[in-house]
Amino acid sequence: WGSQTHSTLSDALVDMRKTISDNIIQNALDLREGSAFERGRFVGQLEKEMAWQAYDAARKTRDALIDARRRLRMDKVEDWGGLTEDQLLKKLVERQVVVTGMKDVGAESEGKSRQSVKCSEGFIGLCRHCLETESENQPTTDQPK
Repeated sequence: WGSQTHSTLSDALVDMRKTISDNIIQNALDLREGSAFERGRFVGQLEKEMAWQAYDAARKTRDALIDARRRLRMDKVEDWGGLTEDQLLKKLVERQVVVTGMKDVGAESEGKSRQSVKCSEGFIGLCRHCLETESENQPTTDQPK
């Protein structure tokens, strides 16, 4: 402002008042609403927070589904009563109750090998108990009449 842009002082004052008013209004709006950059940053933060919340909800849902599947698998009781001897042996090997391996039979069978079975102590005791119970329950035919 001055002699280069305005011819009189009153013209310069009117123009200066208008410019100052525009600056005050613009600053007040910036303080109230923020600048475009600040609004964009705020929108970006909201979008990122929404994305994290969606990711977290998906993760929790996935974890709950995995836990539910695990519980169903553990709650499901298998009936081993109808298994054949080979199937039962396979299940016991899977549960590491029985350990199997190959063993040489000897010279009389010409170098053939057969499967050897090693059982845990608890399993051996249970088998003995079952055999004793079974022998007690079977009627004996050797008794005199």
